[in-house]
Amino acid sequence: MGSTEKFDYDYIVIGGGSGGLASGKQAAALGARVLLLDFVKPSIRGFPETQDSPCDWQTLVERVQSYIKQLNFSYRVGLQNAGCTYTRALGRVVGPHTVEFEEKGVVSLLLPNLINIIRSSSSSSSRSSSSSSRSSSRSSRSSSRSSRSSSRSRSRSSSESSTKRKQQQQQQQQQQQQQQQQQQQQQQQQQAFKKEVSGKHLLLAVGGRPHVPPEVPGAREFCVTSDEIFSLKNSPGKTLIVGGSYIALECAGFLQQLGYEATVAVRSVVLRGFDRQCAAKVQQNLEEIGVEFLEGFVVEKIEKVPIEAPEETQEAPGTPETLTDAKSAKNDPQKLFVFLKNSQNKKTLKRSFDTVLYATGRDADTSLLNLESLGIETGEKGKIICDKFAATKVPSIFAVGK
Repeated sequence: MGSTEKFDYDYIVIGGGSGGLASGKQAAALGARVLLLDFVKPSIRGFPETQDSPCDWQTLVERVQSYIKQLNFSYRVGLQNAGCTYTRALGRVVGPHTVEFEEKGVVSLLLPNLINIIRSSSSSSSRSSSSSSRSSSRSSRSSSRSSRSSSRSRSRSSSESSTKRKQQQQQQQQQQQQQQQQQQQQQQQQQAFKKEVSGKHLLLAVGGRPHVPPEVPGAREFCVTSDEIFSLKNSPGKTLIVGGSYIALECAGFLQQLGYEATVAVRSVVLRGFDRQCAAKVQQNLEEIGVEFLEGFVVEKIEKVPIEAPEETQEAPGTPETLTDAKSAKNDPQKLFVFLKNSQNKKTLKRSFDTVLYATGRDADTSLLNLESLGIETGEKGKIICDKFAATKVPSIFAVGK
């Protein structure tokens, strides 16, 4: 767009975290027309289900969620009072000054109805096809009986069979065409809710999501993160926290204090990058309230507990505690079996837990922003590469966040 062309907004912010909120409100205070697009992708992490709980977990979760809703409402009111336009939508950049977004609030209400329409249409097609096939089957049996009576009937039966095969092929083609039409209609419906807006300047402030290593078998299927711990339907029970960050230690501390047995598996040292004396004191305090630390251990794989508990490896015989833990877990289908290995002495452990929580850092949530098409580079963990003024390679697009 040329410099003299008008824009829908002066400033479009994608992301409603601390950076996006602060920048959007400040821009609006300076007189800019601001649009803020905010949408958090739902998590796909698997949730455990344990029953025994030393505290009223459901009440705790309800109160936490209620508090989060209050915070989000206050943030939206603050934006509106500052003069910003707030939209709950997933935005992506399609041009140096253009953002495409889909209003998820509207689509989430209508999509189930669309799915039901498609399913009912498919089921009616199936019933029609089934009815036709049953009719064909009855006609075939009748023709078979006639064919045994005379050669003329056999000839007529052969002709009818050929006609029926053609009819079946036509029905299959019609079903395929209907499915294609339904897919096209669904795409058109989704496209109808997509909008494009223009802005003189764009800010990308999408934040990050917890990192769960895809190379660890079972991690993405069975584990949760700090983002989901207060969304669990039932209590977490005995929990393994993977990682030595402050988020990991916070989770271990409050779970232990709530009465849930917490264990921390840390690759090297806790609170890397912090003052070592302070870090040691934090670890000591956690150990005093009952948190167990598996130092130097990394997770190799996570499985549902097998029917028979596996035996300890010969290279690293298990302690009595480990063996007892395995035996108590083998009859509980909800428990997870975690295989750990010490990176220094190669000792292996097999332990059972109700919940495994990963707290090994966060990745920038930039995968859906369409940055590649504009030549905007990303670095380690998806972070957008910027200069000291938070500017990307595209002069009109900026980015903030860790």
